[in-house]
Amino acid sequence: MISDISTTSQEVANINVEAQRRPQASPADLHGMWYPGVRRTLAALSRLYRCLEKRVFQGLAQEAISLCVQSVDNAAKQISATKTDIDGELFQIKHLLILREQIAP
Repeated sequence: MISDISTTSQEVANINVEAQRRPQASPADLHGMWYPGVRRTLAALSRLYRCLEKRVFQGLAQEAISLCVQSVDNAAKQISATKTDIDGELFQIKHLLILREQIAP
C-alpha cells in the first residue's frame, strides 16, 4: 500500500523533472512579447551603436531611453485606468527591467 505522502512526493518529483527538461527562456528570447516602444528603441540603438562615435551614441541613447521610459509610464497609466493598478505597475516593472537588462554593459 502506497501512502498519500509518497504519492504526492512522486508527483512533485515528476513536475521537477519536467521543468528541468524544458529549456529556460530568458527575457531576451521573449522580445516578441515586449511593449513595441521598448522593442523598437532597443533595436534602433543596437543598430546605431556600430555606426556612431561613442560620445554621440551615448547622448542619443540617453535621450531615446528617456523617451522610452516616458512611453512605458504612459502605457502603464492607461493599463491602470482600464484594468487594475497592479496590472499597470507590473507592466511598468517588467519593461523597465527589460530595458535595464538590455542596456547593461
